[in-house]
Amino acid sequence: MALGSTMAPYELRFDAGRICLDLLATTHPEERLDAPEPLRAWIVRSGLVPAATPLAHVDSSWLVGFRELRGQIGQLVRRSTGSDARPYDLALARVNDLARAATPHPVPYAMKRACWCGSWRGSRGAVRCLP
Repeated sequence: MALGSTMAPYELRFDAGRICLDLLATTHPEERLDAPEPLRAWIVRSGLVPAATPLAHVDSSWLVGFRELRGQIGQLVRRSTGSDARPYDLALARVNDLARAATPHPVPYAMKRACWCGSWRGSRGAVRCLP
């Protein structure tokens, strides 16, 4: 973004250089992840999933999780230099707990093809998500 330019409040930013910082930018100057649709757009545009990934299952419960993660990342980025390291340590522990979750992996199916995120392609190319 050029110096002195303005953004619409709904516009998503991807200029911080890191996905975690781009996530933090979703609160400046005001909340941008206020509904599932902007969150879906952010997930795709941030590069977390391939562009064609179906995200219809992303609902308001995902907003809670992303906002929690964003808050924890904010604690890590804005660490105070004071002697009390507990907020930083708690945030780091929570982010590490979230990161330990199973990562997406290729799932082979009958045609020996695979796709990511625990989903598979049916005979007509439709993506079907596995539980």
